[in-house]
Amino acid sequence: MPHSTPAPGPRFLTHPRALIINVLAATEPGLPTHVIEAAVDQIANTRAKLRRLAQALDAAPHLLTSGAPEGPRLVELLIRALKPHGTTHLVLPRCAGCGQQYALTRVDGPRRLCGNCGGKVRSTASRLPCAVCGKHLLVAARDNKGQPRCQRHRPQETDNAARICALLQKLDTGLNETTLTEIAEQTAPKPFQLRALTAELTDRPDLLTGQGAYGSPRVLALIDALVAYGARTVMAPACPFCRRITALKFRRDKARCCRRCYDTSRLQPCSVCGQEQIVATRTPDGRPLCGSCMRGDLSTTSPAPAAAASPSPFTTTNTAPLSAAVAGAHRSPSARSAENRSPAPRRAATPRAA
Repeated sequence: MPHSTPAPGPRFLTHPRALIINVLAATEPGLPTHVIEAAVDQIANTRAKLRRLAQALDAAPHLLTSGAPEGPRLVELLIRALKPHGTTHLVLPRCAGCGQQYALTRVDGPRRLCGNCGGKVRSTASRLPCAVCGKHLLVAARDNKGQPRCQRHRPQETDNAARICALLQKLDTGLNETTLTEIAEQTAPKPFQLRALTAELTDRPDLLTGQGAYGSPRVLALIDALVAYGARTVMAPACPFCRRITALKFRRDKARCCRRCYDTSRLQPCSVCGQEQIVATRTPDGRPLCGSCMRGDLSTTSPAPAAAASPSPFTTTNTAPLSAAVAGAHRSPSARSAENRSPAPRRAATPRAA
């Protein structure tokens, strides 16, 4: 039975652009409306950015005037865009570490930091207890079990491709050592991938003989490569839910599964039409919506930001469309040089003799 239509969501979801403009106009009454609109359209140029900025200003409008290093970075970018137009109340946020009004590109929990202070915090956070000596030092490497190691106790370098090859030779695959080594290196081209694959196959060699659905995507890639090369004892895993042998690209209940079984696990009754459907999104209060009802819900389909009607004070004097400039930047150098080359003069036609 169809349910009732959900109530409209909060204003930062349904009308985010209008909310941002209203908050800015109340904070800076001297700024022209078209300047505010142009700044909002420049900084929050997608629906997700509009909603994120509107939610922050709706909950804490003081972020525009307090200088607190909180909220999304869109607040800082918006203030920087409006500062050259004679604002009197807007205050740039200060770094939570040094207190300077630098670009706050890093975060430490709810606090925003400049690049220098953020690098220091990241360096401190990357110090973990070494699995050998136990000292809190910078992680220089990790062992096959993923445990951190300091510079002094780096794990001994081993030929992980050879170890995988040895594991595969025990299964009597019918492939020679050179082929097995090439398959292992192609499946896991990076050293850390080889280490992880070696550790996984060492703990569970049965992953190669039918239990691959409980392994990592790297194990599945190795199995596919071995089967393609004609390995005798290696078995492609079946989906643990429908028992079909097909691509297992999704995860369900700690196992890899096919697309059909993954979609089946996501079926829920839609809060609007009541039908069992895949959840496309949720309402602000957490109720599921199917794809059809999502397109009719205002809180999930509010219009994207439109271009300002008046000329933007942030645009350059170049009248060429931005899309053409961007397209030109992505053309090959030979194409651009050919366009810039002056055309060859046309040769006058020679009259044919009578």
